[in-house]
Amino acid sequence: MMLLGVLVHAAIVIPAVMATSTFESAFFAIFYALVHLFRMPVFFMISGIFAARILKTEGARAFLISRFKRIVSVFFTAAAIVAIFLWNTGCTWCSGTASRDYLNTGLIYLWFLYYLAIISHVALLVWLAVRWFKTRMLTASPTPNSSSVTSRRNRLRLRPVQVLAIGLLLGLIPGLTDQTGQVRVEMGWIPNLALLVFFGAFFAIGWLIDGDRDALLADIKSGTLINTVMAALLSLGSWLLMAQSAFTWQPFVQVLAVTFASFAVTGLFLRYLHTESAAVRYLADSSYWVYLFHAPVMYVTVFALSKTGLSPLVIAVLAITAALAVTLLTYHYLVRPTIIGRYLSGRRRPRRIRGLVETAQHSRASGGGN
Repeated sequence: MMLLGVLVHAAIVIPAVMATSTFESAFFAIFYALVHLFRMPVFFMISGIFAARILKTEGARAFLISRFKRIVSVFFTAAAIVAIFLWNTGCTWCSGTASRDYLNTGLIYLWFLYYLAIISHVALLVWLAVRWFKTRMLTASPTPNSSSVTSRRNRLRLRPVQVLAIGLLLGLIPGLTDQTGQVRVEMGWIPNLALLVFFGAFFAIGWLIDGDRDALLADIKSGTLINTVMAALLSLGSWLLMAQSAFTWQPFVQVLAVTFASFAVTGLFLRYLHTESAAVRYLADSSYWVYLFHAPVMYVTVFALSKTGLSPLVIAVLAITAALAVTLLTYHYLVRPTIIGRYLSGRRRPRRIRGLVETAQHSRASGGGN
């Protein structure tokens, strides 16, 4: 999901800074819409899985340290760097709201880290409150009805019918979509309550998945086909409603499409890519660094090539290639085996790809980062 952000940003930046044909504009818009349909919900769901694992296996103190090192400190450091360039003007072309000043656009592509930091710490407070309540209940009643707890857990499923129920509930959240009919992106410092609830719900789903991982992931995997078909049909319906200016029902249908698409993509990965691969593990390890620092390389490349007369699609390929090459090289030599790598992930990793399967297995056993 992180690496897809590199492709998405090329689709956003190029039409904003150079002339594109009707076909090129449609290509970039459709690509963005397809990826945006599932990328952030899946990211928050995965984050919830790993956050729950860290908290349950290592405790609240380790959870806070992990969240500070991997999210909060990284976010504020990157935001401070961005502020140097946007403080006076804001983002003049990438506004996610009507206003384009720094307060409303200053986070640009870092916005989701801001929301993840908030949601993670709210989840910790809820976990502590629930644990305190359970302790009080056990004190008052030392013989809890364990069969009732087991029964409730056994009723928790994530089959397509439950996905539909989740989508129907999420569709009731007001103000989730923007003028394009898609789930909005808010790059400002004032959190959007609708987005906090929406992404918080996917984070909570991931948290619940960790509690019964085998059964719930099996549900998602078995429902892949139905979820995919529903996502496609609902996406088409949302587009038709938007084309007909039927704005009353379109946001509800779009949120349903997003919900089914998120579970469909998760199921597709579980079904077809759920095998150990050293190369994929390496890309997963590097994805955070790549995402954080791809933007300057990509933007400079796009601006430099925008006056050359090259096709925007060719420029997109060149900009993505340059961004990935620079960030992967810096990750490999300056981050992975260094103290920076230890800070971001909790351990240093060898430069060589060989042996990463063992690293991955150790990561899962210890409940490693997102």
